[in-house]
Amino acid sequence: MHASNLAEIAGWLTVTSLKQSTTDEIQALLAEQYWNHSKARTDNWNKALRMFADDLERDDDQHNPWPAISIVAEEIIVSEMLTRLWSASISQNADGKEAKEFAAIAHAVLIGHVEARNRAFKILLQIPHWAKPTAEKLTQLGKSIERWTDLLLSHLPDQETASIFAFCQKRLADFASDQQSENAYEHQAADLLLVSLAADLNRMCSKFPANPDLNRQIASGVISYIGSDPFAKSVLPKSAWMLQVDSVQHNTEGLIQQLIAAEKETLPVERFSFSEN
Repeated sequence: MHASNLAEIAGWLTVTSLKQSTTDEIQALLAEQYWNHSKARTDNWNKALRMFADDLERDDDQHNPWPAISIVAEEIIVSEMLTRLWSASISQNADGKEAKEFAAIAHAVLIGHVEARNRAFKILLQIPHWAKPTAEKLTQLGKSIERWTDLLLSHLPDQETASIFAFCQKRLADFASDQQSENAYEHQAADLLLVSLAADLNRMCSKFPANPDLNRQIASGVISYIGSDPFAKSVLPKSAWMLQVDSVQHNTEGLIQQLIAAEKETLPVERFSFSEN
């Protein structure tokens, strides 16, 4: 799964009334899986960035690391849209104990994501003159993703919480003000938003993902958390990641089997703990 598909899910979240439709036990397992898959992806990014930094220090004229750097940097930049939207959405709905724990996990994932983005841009500052178009493309991509993220955050009901996750709080406030005049055309505006986002992502992004399997696992966890909300199903983007939706029931059944197995062994279901990670 490409990071652009994750960004499409972020757009979907903004036009969906996010409601937990899973049990606390399954929610806890989903939270743990979200943390594990996100952490594994961040670890992969950081390992790659360290390798790229070493390559640049060697200054080998016969080796060009910039195509690989571009793929990793693009994934970090584009997938941050979902990381921020998901963290904001979860934080706005953190009523119960399990939800609050999930919100804390989502926020921790975001911190790691931002640190990886900063490392990626630090490497891009070292780009040679002949590869300047690559840096310019990624810079423009970053600006577009930041703007889209703030626009999507402006659709969330709790703007005070949303502002915590915005790239630019002033821009978010301007977008939120614009939303007030569009309430009468809510569904039409939502459809147009998703179509425009998909078109922009298709124009800006390359074809190559850096961590397709982990991206797919993260997407599956997000979709499974919301579950079978009928409105959510009606606005799912018609893109390649729709194949992942078909596996939600299978994934949920697998989580249930884990719970059953745990009960048979008379062992408590494991919970995420920051002190253990």
